[in-house]
Amino acid sequence: MKIGFWNVRCFNRPLKHNGVAHLIKNNHLCLLGILETKLHAPTIPHIIHRSFPGWCQTNNFDAITGGRILVIWNPAVIDLHPEDISPQVIHCRVTDKSSRLSFYASLLMGSILL
Repeated sequence: MKIGFWNVRCFNRPLKHNGVAHLIKNNHLCLLGILETKLHAPTIPHIIHRSFPGWCQTNNFDAITGGRILVIWNPAVIDLHPEDISPQVIHCRVTDKSSRLSFYASLLMGSILL
């Protein structure tokens, strides 16, 4: 199982989607934390459907205006269950479907909140 993290500013641009899809494919990733997306929440399902078909997502867009963290994963390979979502971190439980091994992951986007 391979996971990755990428600080992708302006993820709303189609060229950025292609770059992330290329990263996932070339590195055989099954989970990716995308940080500093600058997306609007209503656009996320369309982006996931078009650029990452069959993948699931969770995010912290309800916890902070503009969101900061987008987590995408391949449900054929892993189960991911968000445990806690806040403005700067998403804590989740990840289970590899083939080995049944589980671990906790925290995807953190440190920022100054005023």
